[in-house]
Amino acid sequence: MSMTPAVTVRGLLDLRPETVGLSIDLIAGAQGLDREITSPYIQKTGLALAGFHEYLQPGRILIFGDSEVRFLESLDPGHRRDALARSFAANLPCLLITGGSDPTDPAAPPARRASRCASRPRQTGRGC
Repeated sequence: MSMTPAVTVRGLLDLRPETVGLSIDLIAGAQGLDREITSPYIQKTGLALAGFHEYLQPGRILIFGDSEVRFLESLDPGHRRDALARSFAANLPCLLITGGSDPTDPAAPPARRASRCASRPRQTGRGC
């Protein structure tokens, strides 16, 4: 029987990811820091935000890049909340927002309500 190795979101942040070139800031959802990351694979979400959730896998880190953030910004607030709530319902331990986007408006409040950590790479100098 194989055991799936796991690390908590807190453990990931405590590992000092900046030592390997990935500085991460927690922006919301501190109550979800003890959620477990059980998959070594990331979860891209483009189709999930549009309603296709069949391939969202529990235990993966949810990634929002610039295209996902721009898509969310294009939605009215009610549809944005619904899209995020459906994505967070998949038992994903945390959300990582990449590409230098400012995710605070679209993602932080739903992340807090769903007890999911939302984090982003620390901004240094020019955006990604």
